[in-house]
Amino acid sequence: MKIKVKHTTTYQYSELLNRSQQILRLTPMNNSHQHVVQWKLKSIKNLHEYQDWYGNHCSFLEVDKSDKLTELTIEAIGLVETNEDISNKDSGVMPLEYYLVQTDFTELNVELIKFADEFHVKNYNLLVSNKVTEFFNLLSSALLTRVPYTKGLTQVDSTAKDAFNLGGGVCQDHTHLMISLARYLNFSARYVSGYIYTSDTTHVESHAWAEVWYNDAWYSFDVSNQCHAGSNHIILAYGNDYSSASPVRGSRVGGGLETLTTFAAVAIQ
Repeated sequence: MKIKVKHTTTYQYSELLNRSQQILRLTPMNNSHQHVVQWKLKSIKNLHEYQDWYGNHCSFLEVDKSDKLTELTIEAIGLVETNEDISNKDSGVMPLEYYLVQTDFTELNVELIKFADEFHVKNYNLLVSNKVTEFFNLLSSALLTRVPYTKGLTQVDSTAKDAFNLGGGVCQDHTHLMISLARYLNFSARYVSGYIYTSDTTHVESHAWAEVWYNDAWYSFDVSNQCHAGSNHIILAYGNDYSSASPVRGSRVGGGLETLTTFAAVAIQ
């Protein structure tokens, strides 16, 4: 499948910016799941390109007061060809043991540990018989039942514990929860940011899902959509949580009040 993407991020400020630095993980990679046919990033300044320690393609954007900006727009436009593969035998740049370590976003509380222990006991026979995909499919379903897809309940800095306690969240929260429980059960798990083509307009096209390592491959679990990452998904970046795989992340000095607008249009060519 060929999927075209137009992703626009706009920052508007009430005063002139003194300085802004942005790390952009907005360029998809070539791997067994996808091939980048064409891709371009547009911004007001030239971008410094590099690869981070996860193997992600990153672009660094820096502006200062000489640019006299009260608005900053970043636009990604491109075409990616995807396939149906749900497993990836390339373990990646980071050692698998790294993805066993919990982070501030994925740390468990007493309630999450109880949920994980009860689920593990109930479905342990699936792991014994090496039906690992079925085990995690059921875990994904149980998480969505316990934490339904709900916009506006969590924030960008909400943790897995926050979403579990609130009883609702979005794809970022679902991914942190899946990663949290997989690591607790001694499976390496990582965060994936990207895009999804879907006819369900309640789910944004800029998306996130989890990958879990077993049977010598990464297997994907999209909790929000109750599916695996197939031909409708485009991978942007890998990380141990949202902070290391977010499409746009940065800091600023000056600018006064900030308004952020982001929109991703994803369609089949």
